[in-house]
Amino acid sequence: MSKFLLSILLSTLLLFTTSVAGSPANSADREEMRALKMEQAKLKKEEHLLQLKQALNLQQHQLAAWTTYETHMKENIGNNRQMIQQLKQSQADSGIAPSSLQIAEANVARLEGQLVTAKERLAVFSDLYHVLDAEQQATIDKLTHRKLGKAARKMRHKRDCTEDCK
Repeated sequence: MSKFLLSILLSTLLLFTTSVAGSPANSADREEMRALKMEQAKLKKEEHLLQLKQALNLQQHQLAAWTTYETHMKENIGNNRQMIQQLKQSQADSGIAPSSLQIAEANVARLEGQLVTAKERLAVFSDLYHVLDAEQQATIDKLTHRKLGKAARKMRHKRDCTEDCK
């Protein structure tokens, strides 16, 4: 079993045992759960990158573009969650709840950050995609379509699910 799969299984087990025992009782428990979820997301992203690299069977001349892409993807894991945590922390430090306007401004700043990250990701991915041969492009296209289909099914299920689904 790969290191990534084992790590994901262990973190999932920890999340499951905590949820069975009940919701986190205090702030420290919630922070620990957030940290576990972030680590799980990071491990899933790293596993996805490893699987993608193996599926593409990259050639030597393609490795530089791959390394740039992989580095960019790893650097941006958890950025959105960090921005939200900063807003919560500033509220906790000041003891004053932010106004609706401050929340809206923070949301716009977060979305602008996401747009910058998405454009950077597109540029890096485009560089990688253009060094791939036709078979490798077909592989990455197939994996992307599969991922989109899974996300769409999940969203439909959430939309259609009633209280008895939960």
